[in-house]
Amino acid sequence: MTDILKSTIIESFRENPGSLEKAMREHEQVVQAIRNRDPQKAFEAMTTHLSITEARLREEFEKRHLASEYK
Repeated sequence: MTDILKSTIIESFRENPGSLEKAMREHEQVVQAIRNRDPQKAFEAMTTHLSITEARLREEFEKRHLASEYK
């Protein structure tokens, strides 16, 4: 993981209370589906998690980019 991505993830969790807990619940849903041997549910849970994560990271990158333009 690149330093920029890593720092963006950390900042996202700091700036959005509850987001770390939400991400952990999303991971738990994936793990539970795997334990239940339900590949369709695991796929759906992982797809949902990745979509949410992508949206969150895009938003953070945009915020950082805009902030750096106005410095």
